[in-house]
Amino acid sequence: MDTLGWLLDAYAVPEGMTVWLILDDGRRVRVVEPWRPTSYLKAAPAETERVRAWIEAQGVPVELEPAVRRDFMSGREVPVFAIRIGDAERAMRLMAGAMRTFPDFAFYNADIAADRLWFYETVRHPLARVRVEIDGEILRGLECLDSIWDLDYEIPPFATLGLRAEGTGGHPAHGRYAGSIEVHLAGGEVRVLDGDDPAAMLDRINGLLREYDPDLLLTEYGDGWLLPRLRELSERHGIPLHLNRDASRPPKVSDSRSYFTYGRIVHRDQTWILHGRLHLDQRNSFTLDETGFDGLFETARLSRLPVQVSARTSTGTGISSMQLAQAVADGILIPVDKAQTESFKTGEELLTVDKGGLVFQPEPGVHEGAGELDFASMYPAIMVGHNLSPETVGCPCCREDGDLIPETGLRSCRKRQGLIPRVLAPLLVKRAKYKELKKSAPTEAGRARAKARVSAHKWLLVCSFGYLGYRNARFGRIEAHEATTAWGREALLRAKEAAEDLGYRMIHGIVDSLWVEKPTGRVTVSECEALAAEIERRSGLPIAVEGVYRWIAFLPSTADERRGVAQRYLGVFESGEVKARGIEARRVDAAPFVRALQVGLVEELAKSASVAEARVIAAGLVDRVREAAETIRSGRLRGPDLAIHRHLSKGPLEYARPTPVAVAAQQLVSRGAVLEAGEKVAYVLGTDRPLALQVREGGEPYDTEAYVALALRAAATVLAPFGWPLASLQALLQPARLPPEPSARRAGGPRCHDVPGQMKLWG
Repeated sequence: MDTLGWLLDAYAVPEGMTVWLILDDGRRVRVVEPWRPTSYLKAAPAETERVRAWIEAQGVPVELEPAVRRDFMSGREVPVFAIRIGDAERAMRLMAGAMRTFPDFAFYNADIAADRLWFYETVRHPLARVRVEIDGEILRGLECLDSIWDLDYEIPPFATLGLRAEGTGGHPAHGRYAGSIEVHLAGGEVRVLDGDDPAAMLDRINGLLREYDPDLLLTEYGDGWLLPRLRELSERHGIPLHLNRDASRPPKVSDSRSYFTYGRIVHRDQTWILHGRLHLDQRNSFTLDETGFDGLFETARLSRLPVQVSARTSTGTGISSMQLAQAVADGILIPVDKAQTESFKTGEELLTVDKGGLVFQPEPGVHEGAGELDFASMYPAIMVGHNLSPETVGCPCCREDGDLIPETGLRSCRKRQGLIPRVLAPLLVKRAKYKELKKSAPTEAGRARAKARVSAHKWLLVCSFGYLGYRNARFGRIEAHEATTAWGREALLRAKEAAEDLGYRMIHGIVDSLWVEKPTGRVTVSECEALAAEIERRSGLPIAVEGVYRWIAFLPSTADERRGVAQRYLGVFESGEVKARGIEARRVDAAPFVRALQVGLVEELAKSASVAEARVIAAGLVDRVREAAETIRSGRLRGPDLAIHRHLSKGPLEYARPTPVAVAAQQLVSRGAVLEAGEKVAYVLGTDRPLALQVREGGEPYDTEAYVALALRAAATVLAPFGWPLASLQALLQPARLPPEPSARRAGGPRCHDVPGQMKLWG
């Protein structure tokens, strides 16, 4: 049978890959493609025979044959032996055993999961539009009809079903579970399954899964709570739970974990991967949260990571997967461990090359008619434009005639394109095209789709730079990372010089953005575009005009009002759009009432056309601040309006001091909640101690003056540039004390409430 459809899911089985297809005639079909994953061994023939004998002793057939592949760093072709294991499901485990048994042998492509390696080797991608040839239950041929670089592609016609705990105002494991399960069906229909009879509830869930046979199972807290609870009920009552479409396999469950990244502890719930249908936990996916379904599907296609895996891994894993796919396509041997170490540098050399991005700190104050220009994906564009990759920076073939990298004394290769630029170049082109579609697509849905995919690309590109210097990245090298930042500093300096040569003054600059003004008056968009063209000519990097501001206020440090900081400003473009950084409304831990107050003040200030008008409006907003303070002091605000959300930096019982988040977490633990480092806890500042949101039953008073102080501080952040600093507001509204440092306080009770819809209006 030769037919059309979509590739829904793929996973390894002993004989190859099980592939699930959504066919154009509406059928969901399970087929198996015979396939053997390939690893490589660089060793003498006698040594390869020892490896063959060891694998065969595990009861698995194996083929070894001579092959030629390329060394990553040198680019030279080297003789190796290809190892093809006759059990795709066990291949990675067997290779891990072989590497432990023969630690001195050089293995390559040996630790890549089979479902990913299948996509790499066959040059296919998740959710592809396909033409397939099927013989019974065997897949004889599969041709992708679309490309990962296509702009306009069809997403499969998913049948969906949603599951969530009824009545939860946050994580149901933390005290908000009412006992019943909501089932969300197509068309907005919701059915509530009574939790008083667990056996009947399980039977009903199984019945709905059979009746609606969803391709996409959407849950809230499904990974960390809902599906584990349903499994527990299933085992207790002896009723199998048929979550998988493939009844021959159980779900693949991995443990929860907490880890340190970018200066903070992050918690990831356990994951439940289904077979034959896709399970997406909408509360356990960074990519889904940041980019929506369109962004998630775009990321999965580009990275060739299965959709369920892509939803639960970092975007760094996504860009790393793109690099692995490119390496497989180029015949590059992929080492199991990172092979490149940092070259020796003196202390002086380190100070020179390891400076990171360049920042020109702004002076606190308000500016009218300033313009902002941003380099487009600066670091990825530098990596592509200057051919920066681990194997091309300081390469032996271009020590004399390569491109000289500023400040480093190194040169980049001119004779071969690096792996990293090969991965990033088409992604930059695709992102640029989607940015145009974000403005020009004929429908709102098309513009929204382009915006989501642009966001997905942004996160992949951001991580591409970070992974270049990540110590464990297979294709990372610190010299390439330092070369990228060196060219970035050079580009910003050239931009500053171009601006000053054309009569502008740079009032702020940070890594890939600069703000300029003209001493003679407001700048215009056309003037900024002319400046952008000159900067692009001098730097060789694309730069765009972000916009011209009616006014922009660079806000001082919260620790020292005389000192400006890089990422703390508030401005209004000529279009009326607000852009803000570093203010309370941008923080996830701000109490919703305080955030809403500040957002309202900013929206009113945004109506002004000049600083003078903003000052007039600010004076009129003092009454709004006074009303907010009176509302707080009335004691009538609800817990969710007051909730402060913080992440645990360690286990609840590991805190040496009774900080508010520690006290709240310990209260939840005493009520039976299990909390780990990185999880989010919500609490309300009570009159004598913080109270976890679920512990506070609603009648306990909150610390009114502490919340008035928080509200005044947030109001002063945006009103101070226009004549109303914190001291003036306090004088009008009676001095409000800052929240006190907590002393030793009691613990007690359930768990945290999610932050209500956080505004993402600004940039």
